[in-house]
Amino acid sequence: MSSSNSRLLNFPRIALQAVLLVLFGILSESSIHIRYEVEVGGNVTIHCPVEENREIDFLYLQTDKNGFVNGFHSIRPIENTWPNTEMALNNRAVVFYDVKISHSGIYYCIFDYKNNQRRTKEVPLSLSVIAPYSKPSVTSICSQDHLYCHVTCASHDGYPRREMKWNVGQKMNVTSHMWKVLNNSIEKSNSSTGLLSITGTAYFNCSNGELEYNCSVGNANSDNFLICGTEKPPFDVGIVVGSCSVLGVVLMVMLVVLWTKYKKRRLSFLEGVTTDNGGGTKEEIVELKGKNEVNS
Repeated sequence: MSSSNSRLLNFPRIALQAVLLVLFGILSESSIHIRYEVEVGGNVTIHCPVEENREIDFLYLQTDKNGFVNGFHSIRPIENTWPNTEMALNNRAVVFYDVKISHSGIYYCIFDYKNNQRRTKEVPLSLSVIAPYSKPSVTSICSQDHLYCHVTCASHDGYPRREMKWNVGQKMNVTSHMWKVLNNSIEKSNSSTGLLSITGTAYFNCSNGELEYNCSVGNANSDNFLICGTEKPPFDVGIVVGSCSVLGVVLMVMLVVLWTKYKKRRLSFLEGVTTDNGGGTKEEIVELKGKNEVNS
């Protein structure tokens, strides 16, 4: 009973701590005034806001996620620094080379001046790593009766997370029943790089005729396309050639059958004529058949 009461008594304190942590996170993010943005694979120099006319005792750049990144100390050497980083600008900045998605996050410049009575300063900085998405590729498929169409747009190798946006019927009033987004999916293009692929599919109701559309992710835009048009499907040479070949074979077979039947009827007719004229020897009949075959 006492343990349950103690938990109840501690509940308001735990709730207050949770609220304070959330507020601290919001305030910490909003209090960051130094922000850097760089494309993946590029280089960036992070400047710590130190006074140029003062001598530095130490300066460290670190992050909550992986701790120490790189730094400088006036007395002892610095070890265990991140690869592809180095100190620059008289030990007042840290350079990142070949930046990766994993480098995104909040960093802290922790520094102090000599003869400053250990008044250490800690300044938060934000590093955003981005990658432009590729121009969306577009594929479409329509029902045989051309009453509706599905269009899929796909864009690859970008960062951070975005949403596939659709621009439909810029030159006309388009209502919600004429088209709608069916789904949007985001997945990693490459697990090692962390880059993302975005795919979106939209449904178009063709009962109102032709619609113009395009799709976009960030600053990457597809071409403009028309959907639900009344034009005939594209001419497919392969299908036409194949159909003609089949038709040609069928016609050849029919001609052979008809010619065979004609020869049999002709032969029967000649035999009947010979018999009606009093018969004749086998040699005469064969000779007559040969002549008629030559004449035919």
